[in-house]
Order: sequence, then C-alpha cells, then structure tokens
Amino acid sequence: MAEYTIAMNLSEALGIRWKGNLRANTFANNVIKILTENSTNKVIVIAHNGHIGKLKKEVGALLKNKLGDKYFAIGTDYEEGEFSLWNLKDNKKRFIDTLYTPKLENSFSNKFSTLPGEFHYVSLVESGKTNSQWANQENYIVSIGMGFNRDLTPIDFSRKVILKNYFDGIFIFKKIHPLNRLE
Repeated sequence: MAEYTIAMNLSEALGIRWKGNLRANTFANNVIKILTENSTNKVIVIAHNGHIGKLKKEVGALLKNKLGDKYFAIGTDYEEGEFSLWNLKDNKKRFIDTLYTPKLENSFSNKFSTLPGEFHYVSLVESGKTNSQWANQENYIVSIGMGFNRDLTPIDFSRKVILKNYFDGIFIFKKIHPLNRLE
C-alpha cells in the first residue's frame, strides 16, 4: 500500500497519468457508459474497499464526482478469518496462499464483536448526520489486496480511514473463509 501511495503522489506531483489512474478512469467510464445507455440501467460494482471508497483517485472517488449522491459506496470489514491471495515472494513460483488474520483490538469491526449474528450492516449516511463519534474518527478497517511479496503482519491488512468520508454503508462480518477456487 505504501508503494502505491508513493507512486500516486509522485505521478500527481509530476502531472503524469500512470497505470493506476488509467485503470480507475477506464473502470469509472465504463460504469458511466452503462448508466447513460439507458435511463433505467443500474450498476452494482463489487471491488476492493480501496477501489470503491470515495477518496483518492480511485473508481469510487471518480464515480462520486460524476454521479454525486447517486453513487452509494458500501464497504466491507471483518473481525477475523482466512482468505486466499497470490503469494508473489518468488517471481519464479507464484501460487495462491491462505492467510489468517486474528482480531485486532483497535479495529472498527471489533466494536460489533459482542452483538449476536454473523454479519451486520451499518448505514454511515445516517450515522454521519448524527455525528456519531466512531463514524467521524479514524478507524482501522480491513484492506486485502490480490497478492503479497513479503512477510506480513495482521496490521498490514488494515488501513485507517474516517468511515463516513469513505463509505455510505459498511457490512461487518464476524468471520470470513476463503472461497474454493475452480480450476
């Protein structure tokens, strides 16, 4: 994540359009194209929190700028679990690896750990209006990419965000499990 942020900031300072921005622009333009082809079209974008969030120069921010309040970003968070992603430590041998992340005491999802049920939905639009402290302060949420190239710690899979600025709603899952890949 740090490398991405450095590259993004450097490209912005130099006025360079780089691959990350091109991908986000293409993604957002495709969504806008689908929406404008027919006034009854609706689109659900399912992507990584970093892509759909309404900050930075990613898909979510571009869609929010073009669609205004018609763009509704729903993020995801979880307390603990396993997930699969590409192990990229060795360029000659890439494979899918399953990693476990334990509960983080200071995470947003931990605020819901005593509630019954396997998942919860929180509307941050309503929370933002009531100025709930947790919606207006920085919270750690999960941030899982598609791969890794070094040894990671549980905190490496999280990012600090002010939730109401990033999403309009968020699903919180108690525990996640990796999908079985079809070969």
